[in-house]
Amino acid sequence: MLNNKKSIQVRNRNVWPTGCYINVGIVCVLFTLFSATKGVSQDLTLVNQYEKELYNTSDILVSSDSIIIVQDLSYDFGIYSLAFKRGIIIGGLEIGQGPNSISSRNKDMALYNNHILIWDTGNQRATLYDEKFNKTEFFPFDVRGYTYSLAPISNNKVVAITNEDSFLKILKRNDSNKEWELTKEYNSTADVLKDYYSRPLVRGTIKHTVVDGMYIFAHEYSSRLTAVNEEGIIFSTTQPYNYELEADEKWSENALPDLTDSELCVLDIDSYKEKYIFVLFKGEKISKDRIANKFVNPDLLIEEMLHTNKILVYNLKGDFVKEIQLNEQIKGFSIYQNKLFSYSTLTDKTLLYEYEIK
Repeated sequence: MLNNKKSIQVRNRNVWPTGCYINVGIVCVLFTLFSATKGVSQDLTLVNQYEKELYNTSDILVSSDSIIIVQDLSYDFGIYSLAFKRGIIIGGLEIGQGPNSISSRNKDMALYNNHILIWDTGNQRATLYDEKFNKTEFFPFDVRGYTYSLAPISNNKVVAITNEDSFLKILKRNDSNKEWELTKEYNSTADVLKDYYSRPLVRGTIKHTVVDGMYIFAHEYSSRLTAVNEEGIIFSTTQPYNYELEADEKWSENALPDLTDSELCVLDIDSYKEKYIFVLFKGEKISKDRIANKFVNPDLLIEEMLHTNKILVYNLKGDFVKEIQLNEQIKGFSIYQNKLFSYSTLTDKTLLYEYEIK
């Protein structure tokens, strides 16, 4: 079974979109499990809440009903397997450049044939692991150019997001021949995806999920959601908010948009039962007044911007279905069967929420 999680940002998650740095303190690991008051947010029911003393969690992937893969660059392990109900770490990879380590850049994570596939952007390599992070094999592919993201869409095909003009390519394992690529000349829809061509760093903020052979993706600075497969573009929509990243002469090709001028939009994506796409959506700019206020903690302001309580739901045709409002502010999520797990870093301890999807 191929259960592909979303894209992890290429930039170090210690850095927020406009280049400000988040301070990371001394971290210890301690879990406390307690029952949460059940609260209902339309189709999501909060059934449990877990608490851990980690500050800088940047992504999660639920690999079973008891194991969560965590990225946390403030810990000795840059990525590790957490038995969250018992509160123990069962395996992980230390930050480094060696064959049994992982770079300090964030990663793509996916479940692939009962293994965990990690795309290490810093080391430019893909590796398969078991849940205890014992290496099982390398995941070979052949693509030219710096690769921001790699995601399997079938047992022998991957989507690669690169720094070349044809930024999205569908490739076979061990085969440099492209099955399909998204180019500027592809069609009118490709033209509206010009954000990806004119601003390469935006490609590093891509979030994605894979459903039924479709690669579904968006980036942080637009509400546009696009799906492709090896036959071409399936859909591309900005509904319901219609936020687009507008061209601006003052932009540098090697800079990200200023969030006082552009909305921060898509924070995360995952799919539910191969029927629906869930998009964690912010849709806000940073208040210039709050930035100017010397009494506002800049680290807290950053964290607040990276959280939302809004989830947009789409069907596999790209039609907007509904908006879910949570009671909690969350930073990211991962769906496993009929459960949605999310996390929040707005307090000293990272909070992990478990919802039942109905």
